[in-house]
Amino acid sequence: MKKIDKIHLGDKSQVFNTARIEAFEVANLYEVAKATMISAAKRHESRGAHSVSDYDRPEDDDYAPNGRNDHDWMKHTLWYSEGNRIIYKPVRKVPLTVDYIEPKVRVY
Repeated sequence: MKKIDKIHLGDKSQVFNTARIEAFEVANLYEVAKATMISAAKRHESRGAHSVSDYDRPEDDDYAPNGRNDHDWMKHTLWYSEGNRIIYKPVRKVPLTVDYIEPKVRVY
């Protein structure tokens, strides 16, 4: 973050300045990466692209194959940059306009 705060732009114009836009994008990409890493570290399971071998457990009542745990982790993770805090929201299982599709294990 210290390096991002020190990004220097030679062109200070505010119209059609692609370097300025890219500088803003670097800061946004950093925030997204930080949110992803912090959220993933708090999630003690494997799910989709977030595959962690530490949580691979045999299939039982709570864990699906590859360590997915719908019982404890079927929720949305919201990360707030200010205060570096995480909150969780439940997944709506009653959509407003379409039928609900039960999650299932990915099979490749």
